[in-house]
Amino acid sequence: MVIASKEQAYEYLQLAEKALLQYQDSAESYIGHCLNVAKAARLIAEQYQNLDDDTAEIFGLLHDIGKINYESICKRHHSVTGYEYMMGEGYSDIARICLTHTFPLKYFDEITEEFFFHNKVDIAFVLDFLNNNEMNKYDEIIQIADIISMPKGFATIDARFADIISRYNGKDMGKSIYAYKELKDKLSNEIGRDIYEILAIDVTI
Repeated sequence: MVIASKEQAYEYLQLAEKALLQYQDSAESYIGHCLNVAKAARLIAEQYQNLDDDTAEIFGLLHDIGKINYESICKRHHSVTGYEYMMGEGYSDIARICLTHTFPLKYFDEITEEFFFHNKVDIAFVLDFLNNNEMNKYDEIIQIADIISMPKGFATIDARFADIISRYNGKDMGKSIYAYKELKDKLSNEIGRDIYEILAIDVTI
């Protein structure tokens, strides 16, 4: 596995931050989210004897690097542009994470399709990738770390979805919440501890 160093990962984050600042003021939220995904990924990966903590952390830092291309301008989803960007940089394993982090348990529905701006080429590419690749443990960890990470900390899947829905004007997010919950239970059972417990997430909020 060939991946960027942690120092390189932070350099990529800085490039994405500069790019986002050209279009909006959410660069701080972007960086906070990525840092928390990296932290969560490392904490979860530490529970597995056969995984590398640093690798999980670097994957977490760069999972959203596709946002270096502002979606509303390029009309393409950051998972695909991130995949292309990291492939161009020579990091195929990071590219894979950029793509897979959006699809817990390979879940893709008509609601998800809307976020791809109805780009038929990108949608066909994603579906082909999902059909021909099995999710590995790093894929699954980043999927969970992504959905429970807010810019300023961790949250339950329900709380995170409430935040996402509020930012998309109440748009129905489909059934993907159930895929995330199923995946969270799967990892918790493998580890023998609840993911929320590992990350000290208050389930009463």
